[in-house]
Amino acid sequence: MEALMIDVVQDIETLESALIGIEEGASDEKRCAMESLRRMLKTKRKVLREFESQAPGHQFEMEFLYDDE
Repeated sequence: MEALMIDVVQDIETLESALIGIEEGASDEKRCAMESLRRMLKTKRKVLREFESQAPGHQFEMEFLYDDE
């Protein structure tokens, strides 16, 4: 449970920083913010794939999530 909360806190920090970068940053800061969101999404997709591979019968119908990887 503690590891999950650490992930949640990190996600919140990433999202907050990205929003600030996108809303208030110069073009290079906006690019960095978008890249941090892409990294976060890639990590979340990886976690979902690992879950699906270890939990037969609990696959989500989200194949579209993996289209760009």
